[in-house]
Order: sequence, then C-alpha cells, then structure tokens
Amino acid sequence: MPRDAKRGAALFEKHCEKCHRLGDRGFEVGPDLTAARTRPDATLLSDVLDPSSTLTHGFTVYTVATHDGRVRTGLMAGESA
Repeated sequence: MPRDAKRGAALFEKHCEKCHRLGDRGFEVGPDLTAARTRPDATLLSDVLDPSSTLTHGFTVYTVATHDGRVRTGLMAGESA
C-alpha cells in the first residue's frame, strides 16, 4: 500500500511520540525520526516491526535491578568515574 500521511501521523501519535521526535512533535528519548520521511519503505517497515534490530549510538537501553527489588529501565545520560 502507498504511504498515507494522515494514518502515519495517527500511528506516530499513538505509538511513537512518547519516545521519538518528528518535526515539532514528540520527545527525544529515542532517535529523531525526521529522516524517516525519505527512507525506502522496506527499511522503514523493518525498523517499525523490529525496532531493536539496529540501535542508534547513544540510545542503548539499560535495565538496572536495585538491592531492594526495584527494576528501572532507561538511557544512560552520562558516565563518569
């Protein structure tokens, strides 16, 4: 099927914008998706169906279990001694 900007915008709002930025919408937890507009359909579909297959540098997700049993998942904002 051909691309449909209206349907894509609705799907982005529902599933993607809490972590990704596209233009002036969304958040920068994951990579900015602005360049996705010009990507070939096959690679875009692959990334949508299996988003963890290729990780962009700086967006590796870490999971930490604390001694009191809590589990936290997120991105590393910085690293120092």
